[in-house]
Amino acid sequence: NVEAGRGAAVCTGMACHGESLQVMLVLIFLTTSIVTIMCALNSFREDKEEQITPLCPQMVVKESELAFTMALGSQVEETMDITDQEGKTRCKVLVDYPDPFRPGTSGVAATVRLVNEFGDILGTVVARNVAMQGQGLALCRGSHEIFGFVEPEGHPPKRYHVRHRTGVHMLTLTGDFGEMDIGVFNPARVMVGSVKKVGDECHGRILQHVDSGLVLCSLLATYIHRRLATTAAAPARALPQVPVFEGGEGEDAGLDEEDVQPRIVQISTDVSPQQVRGVLEAQALPRSNSDPAVGLARTLEEPPAMPGS
Repeated sequence: NVEAGRGAAVCTGMACHGESLQVMLVLIFLTTSIVTIMCALNSFREDKEEQITPLCPQMVVKESELAFTMALGSQVEETMDITDQEGKTRCKVLVDYPDPFRPGTSGVAATVRLVNEFGDILGTVVARNVAMQGQGLALCRGSHEIFGFVEPEGHPPKRYHVRHRTGVHMLTLTGDFGEMDIGVFNPARVMVGSVKKVGDECHGRILQHVDSGLVLCSLLATYIHRRLATTAAAPARALPQVPVFEGGEGEDAGLDEEDVQPRIVQISTDVSPQQVRGVLEAQALPRSNSDPAVGLARTLEEPPAMPGS
């Protein structure tokens, strides 16, 4: 009986050891499978990124490194050149701030176009004055085809993410955006470009095989975004107060001169002539041709007379 008990104990110990070995093998198999799947997904993502046509195929850097200079001072000029280390103009930047009250602007706050020496549009940045996040900054191939979006992170933004319209992550821009000391990183967290402000110019570099058009458009998008945010936060300036007189044309309205009382109306500098007239009409009072406020609206609506006309 004693020997039988010892044999049973030995068998039980061997069985436990076998079960532990099986569990270990299963865990090793599962771990290996998970790692393999993650590597495969990462490889598929890289393949998908490589299949995306660049924003500006003709601006992919062919040399070992592209050093560029951009005259980006305290405010973006309407036109500026981007030159390389040899002083050759690689492309031009055209900045347009459309009138927000003009029909057909569709809520566009600013448009930045990257053009070549022949005037062909290579890429476009469209800043919408809808939310300052999400799809407020769009990158377009040419002038119409949407390529992707520049998405700010944080408020104020600490970094910007550039994503293709399919959701593929393309670039990340991080650094001091106020001083224009910015690094550009690819999805593998490798720095592929940088820019630093020196005086009224920005000096940068872009590595080989990188779409310099995408990098430049992304940098301009961050600058325009910060400028629009700063402008929106600034208080509106006002013109000198304009007197608006209650009543009609004196005698026709049956009023004496003592009964005509002036009313002060504030008019912002950021309004159109139509808005000026709208402010006056909102007073619900008759206006005479001699009313100075009406004269102001007409002056804003009518173009200045040319000499000799």
